[in-house]
Amino acid sequence: MKHRLIVAVLAAAVCLFANAAHIWAQQGSSPADVKPAQAGSPAAHPTEASDRNGATTRNNTNETISNENRNVVRNESRSEERTSADKRDMNVDRDFAACLLQKNKAEVELGKIAADRSHDKDVKDFAEKMVKDHKEVIEKLERLVGSNEPNDRRSELERRINDQCLSNLKKELNDKSGREFDACYMGSQLAGHMEMTAALEVLSKETSGDLRDIVKDAQPKVEKHLSKAKDIMKQLDKSSGEHQASRESSNSNR
Repeated sequence: MKHRLIVAVLAAAVCLFANAAHIWAQQGSSPADVKPAQAGSPAAHPTEASDRNGATTRNNTNETISNENRNVVRNESRSEERTSADKRDMNVDRDFAACLLQKNKAEVELGKIAADRSHDKDVKDFAEKMVKDHKEVIEKLERLVGSNEPNDRRSELERRINDQCLSNLKKELNDKSGREFDACYMGSQLAGHMEMTAALEVLSKETSGDLRDIVKDAQPKVEKHLSKAKDIMKQLDKSSGEHQASRESSNSNR
């Protein structure tokens, strides 16, 4: 009886071992491969590991969103700075365009006076060309400035100064005639075109867009005006010297 009981227990043990071996074979492992989970491993605390992984993912996500938000804010700030700088440049260009517009109008006024009152053919032809050329520039500048002429204190004073200069010069011309008138007009043209040549040289480098195109187009014309003004002044000086010598010779013969 006892012998039968031992045999039955052994048979049951063999059966259990066979079942376990079959299960391990299906799972691709053996008893030697199975190790107990360490206390600090994720397998030992699956819930805590899941929480930590979730927190890490959330932190990474939040950090990514935060970085994206900072980049958006930074890009918006740069965009606003560029927009602000563009507006400042546009305002500066408009101010210079308005100033050039006023000076060209003054040239047309003086040219009309000289074309009407000068008796020297070269001076008269020069004055008529001033009226024609500067009117063309005025049309371009008026389209650029439009109704947005600057009205700040600085621009207001600049307009008043230019108006006063024009008024003073017109008064000088009105008080003169003949050779003195021609010399006065051409002297003003010589000085004015020297100033304008320097101004356009600077503006060609410091402006942009339509104003720069106008400046670039005007530069060679202004340089020609200046060169012609110098030639006429030389002729006037020569003619004045010959006239003075003739008068002195006539007086000595008396």
